[in-house]
Amino acid sequence: MKRRNIVFKALTCGVATLAFTACTDVWDSHYQPKPELNATETLWDLIEADPELSQFEAYVKATGYDQYLSQNRFYTVWAPVDGSEFYLTHPLEGVSDSMLNVYKFEFVENHIADYNHAATGVMSENKVKMLNGKYNRFEGNAGSYTFKAVPVKATNIAAKNGLLHKTESNAIFTANIWEQLGDEPQVSKLWKFLEKDYKREFNPSASVQGPVVDGQVTWLDSAFTESCRWFREIGWLDREDSSYTMYALSDNA
Repeated sequence: MKRRNIVFKALTCGVATLAFTACTDVWDSHYQPKPELNATETLWDLIEADPELSQFEAYVKATGYDQYLSQNRFYTVWAPVDGSEFYLTHPLEGVSDSMLNVYKFEFVENHIADYNHAATGVMSENKVKMLNGKYNRFEGNAGSYTFKAVPVKATNIAAKNGLLHKTESNAIFTANIWEQLGDEPQVSKLWKFLEKDYKREFNPSASVQGPVVDGQVTWLDSAFTESCRWFREIGWLDREDSSYTMYALSDNA
C-alpha cells in the first residue's frame, strides 16, 4: 500500500509539472513574436508604411499605442482606412488630454485585441475581446469578412508581433449601462451618487511586466481591480457578460 501511494504521488507530481509547463508555454506564446509568420516588420512599421492608414497612424501615435505596437507582445489590429467616419467626427486638432483618453478607449482600443485572430475559413458567431473589454464580432468566409458588421478590405497582413487587417470604416463603440450613465447629462445626479463608491485600481501583482521604455516600466497585460458596493447590491453594470435593463431617475426626479 505504501509503495502504491508513493507511485501515485510521483505520477501526480509529474502530471502537475507537465500541466504547469504546458500552461506556461501557452501563456508565453500569447506574448512572444511568432517566427513562423516570417515577417521582419512590427505592426507599427506596417501601419506607418501604409498610405491608406495615415489617419489611423496619427490616432495610434497620439494615444501612445505606437510604443505598444512596436514591442514583442502579439496583437491583432483592425485598422480603419483613411476617410472613415471616426476621423471626420473626432478630429485630433486641438483635442484635450481627457478627450485623447476617450479616443484611446472608444476608438484605438476598440480596434486592437490580444493574440492571433486570423481570417480563415468560415467564421460564424465569432466574438473577439478587444483591449477596452468590448466584444466585437469578426465573421464571414473566404474573401468576405466583416468586423462588427464593417467590411474588411484586407486580411492577415503579417507582422513579427501580430496580424493586421484593414477595414473600410471604423467599428462603432457601444457603451455598457455603467458607461452610458456617465455620459447622460439628464442622470448626472444618479451617476455622481453611484460613482463615488466606485474604485478602479491598477493591480501590478496580477499584471504582466514588459520592457523598460525611456526609463519607464511598461506592462504587457495590465490588470485592474474594480469594486463598487452598489454593483454587489443592484447588479454588475460594468460587465458585459450579462444583460440588464435599468430605469434611471432623472435629475428632475
